Amino acid sequence: MRRFVGPRDNFWIGLLAVLLVITYSSFQKDEWSDPRWTGSHTNAGQSGTRVTSEAYSSNGTTQAGNVTDDGGLRPTIPLDYYTPLLPNPAPITDITVELCFPLSTCSPKSTPEQDVLLGKWVRVERSLSPSGQKGASAGGMISSLFGSIEQRYLFYRRSLRDDVQRVVDIQLVEEGEQHPQGDGWHRVEKDIRSKVMRMMSGQKSLRVYFRTVGGSSSGPEQDPFSERAIADSDLDAITELDLVYGDNPPWPGFEIAGVISTARPALGASRVSLAIRRKPQRRDPLEPLRFSADGSFKILQLADLHFSVNPEPCRGIDPSNPRWSGRDCLAKNDTLALIGEWLDTEKPDMVVLTGDQINGQGTSWDPRSVLPLYVTPLIHRKIPYAVILGNHDSESGPWSREEQMHVIQNLPYSYSMVGPAIITGDGNYYLKLQSPGTDRTHLATLWFMDTGARAEKQSWKPWLKPGYGYIHKDQIEWFERKYTAIPETLLPYHPDGTQDLGPQWRRHETWSANADQGQTMGRPPSIVFMHIPVPEAFNPLDKGSAISVSNPSASTPMSGAEAEMFVGSRAETATFEGGQSQPGIFDLFLSLNRPAGFPPSNLSGVKLLVHGHMHLNADCRRVNNMWICFGGGSSFAGYGDKAVRRQARVIVLRNWAQSIETYHRVDGVNEPVDKFTLPYA
Repeated sequence: MRRFVGPRDNFWIGLLAVLLVITYSSFQKDEWSDPRWTGSHTNAGQSGTRVTSEAYSSNGTTQAGNVTDDGGLRPTIPLDYYTPLLPNPAPITDITVELCFPLSTCSPKSTPEQDVLLGKWVRVERSLSPSGQKGASAGGMISSLFGSIEQRYLFYRRSLRDDVQRVVDIQLVEEGEQHPQGDGWHRVEKDIRSKVMRMMSGQKSLRVYFRTVGGSSSGPEQDPFSERAIADSDLDAITELDLVYGDNPPWPGFEIAGVISTARPALGASRVSLAIRRKPQRRDPLEPLRFSADGSFKILQLADLHFSVNPEPCRGIDPSNPRWSGRDCLAKNDTLALIGEWLDTEKPDMVVLTGDQINGQGTSWDPRSVLPLYVTPLIHRKIPYAVILGNHDSESGPWSREEQMHVIQNLPYSYSMVGPAIITGDGNYYLKLQSPGTDRTHLATLWFMDTGARAEKQSWKPWLKPGYGYIHKDQIEWFERKYTAIPETLLPYHPDGTQDLGPQWRRHETWSANADQGQTMGRPPSIVFMHIPVPEAFNPLDKGSAISVSNPSASTPMSGAEAEMFVGSRAETATFEGGQSQPGIFDLFLSLNRPAGFPPSNLSGVKLLVHGHMHLNADCRRVNNMWICFGGGSSFAGYGDKAVRRQARVIVLRNWAQSIETYHRVDGVNEPVDKFTLPYA
């Protein structure tokens, strides 16, 4: 793997950079002549305007941006920190571009008066230069070296004051193109593309133009940009800037304003786009997850998407397939198109992503540019979703697993949770599925467990390669504690016939003489989602009567009084690298399904385990009267085989969770594949 060298990487790089800056600055004179360094600012199509120390607000010198018209304070998110994922409503008031060199401070010139009036300068902590994207390299020694010398960053000010201008529009204009005309438009003098970028890529100069409206008309004492147009605008103020790397959608709530630099694969440089946000997108309160009126709840599983920052070729496909004869298979584009088809066909009540959403392995170095790939289709369709992480999600670059889950937890329509900090893993949580009526009965439980990435190395045998992660003892104890705390209820559930009466009548009806018709007390059935499979997924199978399967795959048994209990295909078998490296959680499930002193019940207990991780496994197998199902690879970006199509598992709880039906949606197949209802002994 190529090692990327960053601006702060090694001492000798920094020392060499200092020496080269002296020479390099000789052809950077135009950059250092930016009017901002001399206190002036150029208005597009007008003469320069001096920013002077007289531009001091009569509102006083209270913290910038937090002052109201009446002199009071309003609680806000801090205005002088770059926090693009927080819903900060403060409008941006000014924008500039700055050069940043190693071993030097990097901040635009300002005065205390300007800081009070317009807000302090905030740096967009994402490099504009290709060499800064991966913390270092645009490819090759030369580009790495020059990239480590100079980085360019966007800066902006923001304020909540009503007497200063606000930015309402941004355009990127390349040399030779027509720049915007009219009142309120301003040009940032410094080129957003460095000379190194232009030299290496052959691209022209690119300038940022932005439009401001509003502000006081009382002269320079109130408005330091006194010649700027004072006008109203139908556009909402821009409240945040972000950069998107690769050909990816922006963060939810943002929109792409323009492309800063195009991809240069030969240089290892990704496309860089400018994204803006106007009104912050706040997450609406989540509604309880409820069964449909027909007594069903449908889940679509997306397994092992393996998305990367840059476009990647499809893996494990048949190149002779006529589908790819006229064009190349593009992993992200074709996967997203496939996911869109599945979502629109199935219209699930919930989507569960079972890990390895991010490819890792050096290709997902900016998770903020990758994560929107898989949540945007769900947010656009307003579909609830829950996420767990896989082993490759640990290779996401700057974000830890905990940070990823914190971010995912706060996205629109996300039911994901970080989970308790006192146990191993990030993303251990459970969700209750309720009845649709006013009785709000707890009908089923969905559990999400973090299997981690790798097991710990043995201190006495450090040379041995550890296996995959597993469910640790404290996670097992947590599951048992939470599961046994769930109140028992009458099973199977019958819709409440007293829904128009008060809650005291519903309680009375629950325990009436007619309430136990074929019913028994038990905890609602559970489905558990884990990325890495339990070791028992490779154990000998149960036997029983042949399963009735609709549209079966070739390997599904169709007859026999003592048929093995499996449906679907499996191409990956147990190996050292196969499942979780240590057992334990499966034994707990078995004990919970067979409580001491009570006969086993097919209506309660842990009924189904759902895994990802092994892309070529798309089977369901019953082991010790518990079903274990694999999702199969859902993405062209993950490894595959030309004989195995991409697929997504669908799980349908029917008749108020009395039965579970499952099948696959398969690429290129119109009908559900391997559709059957899970039978129990």
